Amino acid sequence: MAITRARNRLLNILNISPDLKAILLTTDPVEIKRDKIKKKFSEIIIATLNDEQTIPPLEWVMTRDAVTIFRTIISPRSEMLAGYSLLAYIDDLLNKPQLAGRPEPDPGFFAELEHLLKGVMGKTGIYDEKSPAFAKYEGRKAARLRSADLSRMALTANSILPDGRRVYEFHSWEKKLSLADTYVYTDVSIYNYLKRLKAAGENPADYKTIWYYY
Repeated sequence: MAITRARNRLLNILNISPDLKAILLTTDPVEIKRDKIKKKFSEIIIATLNDEQTIPPLEWVMTRDAVTIFRTIISPRSEMLAGYSLLAYIDDLLNKPQLAGRPEPDPGFFAELEHLLKGVMGKTGIYDEKSPAFAKYEGRKAARLRSADLSRMALTANSILPDGRRVYEFHSWEKKLSLADTYVYTDVSIYNYLKRLKAAGENPADYKTIWYYY
């Protein structure tokens, strides 16, 4: 994909969040952009917390989670763990005429970024999905189901690579008892995984919420 085409596609995705787009298109250094983005995300979180139930509950949760993940991804610690800076990569795509040896972005990269921004802006469109299973029960059964639902919190997305793969940091359960190392793992591209499901006869639309499990 030519750099001009990649830049235009990225600009189109950034239209989901005009404020973020404006920050990224400035001539500020990456570190200044990082600070401005973190401030903007803080404003989104505050607005979400102050919302008086005008945001559908599941969309509210998605916004909160997506903002948290985006802030995590652009943090210096996550960049150190991943050995790669998503923010610097996006900055290069937008503001440099050439990728200077960096890999070209894969369709999976754009798909991940688009869904992440939709989450940040409360535009996931998944509110018509059924409520979590535990919401229908009380007592021990609800607790067990809720525990299973929270198991995904044992990992955190730390980056999105140019080929669309996510870099995760896994946290072992022992960390609540003693010091324990985390484990960094690069997963398969969700975009490519959904293509495989489609080739196998599945309907990718049935799996649309998969993008929002971070």
